[in-house]
Amino acid sequence: MHWEDEDKTILICRANGSWKWEEYHLAVEAIAELIASVPHRVDLITLRGAGIVMPRGSSVPHFMRPTRIMPPNLGKNILVIEGAEFGYAAQAMRLFFKAVGSQFVLMNSFEDAHALIAADRRIPA
Repeated sequence: MHWEDEDKTILICRANGSWKWEEYHLAVEAIAELIASVPHRVDLITLRGAGIVMPRGSSVPHFMRPTRIMPPNLGKNILVIEGAEFGYAAQAMRLFFKAVGSQFVLMNSFEDAHALIAADRRIPA
């Protein structure tokens, strides 16, 4: 993970290959700490690479945790699945995160993620 800009307003993460839930939780904690280290809004873009292998077991409790531990200065939380068609699983994820009040959004390009962040930042608070 790395800051995209010197002002630390966008954090970029990459998800590739296979991983364990313990690794996922450590990454989520590191992301939360980085976002909390600055006093302003931070938007998060996670780029999901091809060939991701999800760990076994239900993902719901694992994906709920970030909604509880992210600091209040988290803006948009965007998962980019580049070049992917959004099927049933993606629609289910959208509904799930909307139901828990998350700022989570699924996009299919890095450029679309940036456009959404720019548009959202133009809206008066």
